Amino acid sequence: MIILLLTILIMKLKKWNLRRQIKWQKFLASKGIGFRTRILEITEEKKYLNGYKKFYIKAMLRVNGKIVYQAMHTLMKTENTLHIGDRVLIRYEPHNPTHVLVV
Repeated sequence: MIILLLTILIMKLKKWNLRRQIKWQKFLASKGIGFRTRILEITEEKKYLNGYKKFYIKAMLRVNGKIVYQAMHTLMKTENTLHIGDRVLIRYEPHNPTHVLVV
C-alpha cells in the first residue's frame, strides 16, 4: 500500500514539474532574450511525459564579447528532434540560463 502511494505521489510530482517547465517556456517565448547558436552536444531522456521529451544541450554562447560554453535543458514535442551541429534560435532569461526555449 505504501509503495502504491509513493508511486502515485512521484507521478503527480513529475506532472507538476512538467507543467511548471511548460509555463517557464511560455514565459521565455514572450520575454526571453533570443539569439542563434550551434549545438555542440545533445542528450535526450528516454522517458516521454505527455508528448514532451527533455533534451540536455551544450552550446557555445558569446556574452559580452567572450565565448562561453553553457549546459542547458529544454522540453520539446516528441516529433521534433535536435542533432549535433544544428544551428538553432534559443531564448533564455539572463538570470537563469540553464532553462532555455529552442525555437
